[in-house]
Amino acid sequence: MDRHQNEKGYALLLVMLMVVLFTIMGMGLLAMNMNAAKQFNTKEEQVQARHQAEMGVLHYKAEIEKNFHPVIEDKSIFCDSLEDLKQQVTGEHYSISSSECEIDNEKITFSFNSKGTTGTSKEKIVEASIFFEKKTSGQGNEVGSGNDNSSILPTMPINSVREELNGLYVENGTFPLGKENLYILGDLTVEPGFNKGGSQIEIPNDLYINGAMDLHNQGCAVVRNDLTVLEKINFGNKIYLFVYGDANLPGDIQNHHNSKIFISGDVYINGIKQNPKPTEYAAVPPGNIYYGQGNISCRLPGPSIRQNQELWDLNGKIEAVYK
Repeated sequence: MDRHQNEKGYALLLVMLMVVLFTIMGMGLLAMNMNAAKQFNTKEEQVQARHQAEMGVLHYKAEIEKNFHPVIEDKSIFCDSLEDLKQQVTGEHYSISSSECEIDNEKITFSFNSKGTTGTSKEKIVEASIFFEKKTSGQGNEVGSGNDNSSILPTMPINSVREELNGLYVENGTFPLGKENLYILGDLTVEPGFNKGGSQIEIPNDLYINGAMDLHNQGCAVVRNDLTVLEKINFGNKIYLFVYGDANLPGDIQNHHNSKIFISGDVYINGIKQNPKPTEYAAVPPGNIYYGQGNISCRLPGPSIRQNQELWDLNGKIEAVYK
């Protein structure tokens, strides 16, 4: 007798098993995809936070380069000035903290942390170091189109600076200034000198004028180190300017034929070194008095005596550690 097996419902059971199997596999794949997407988003946010931290490093370095002056008289004050520059480094998603300045005879190492964040509060920290190296004999900066790179283009002073943020107006007479550099945001305007010898303006270190230098009739102006004027020079009758260091002059110079400019160092016009040096800018004459036309006499104190003056280079290399 033949046996007949009842297979009713077997196909339905098989289909249900397959549906359950594929459902489990699909849920597993979906979970894997969701986890991978989450990990990708987390990684992307970490990368963005790292990029923001790098932006903070580059911004800080740019501010240091903009304000760096190669003459460092006091390394401790110089380190403090680098610390103060943190106020100029502002970004929505990065901040600077935990700076440290290490000083030795040949190198200054300035280290700081830059923290980058994203909108989801992910953060990354970059520990960066910038280096300043003492110049050796014969070193210099190549500036403009000049072939001789043995001197330094005058820049805004960074050490011991007196700031005049609304320009500086000087009446007839003298202008004492202690021992500071002078930074003028705006114009330097000097009234005519009516007393014998005219107005006597003496800047004991560097003079940086963001605007114009406008000296009216009868006056003497002495800059005992470097001079920078960005916009215009306008000298009236019997004005005598003495610069013991280098001078970065604007292209617009209106100088009366009875006035004269003396420059002992190198001459730059709009940042380009003039090589050879223009003959109309002779060196500051020797002695302690210069007699101009009429009754004008200018006191010549000589170049500024800077204690432990050293020239330094800003090393372009940045060492960074990613946290």
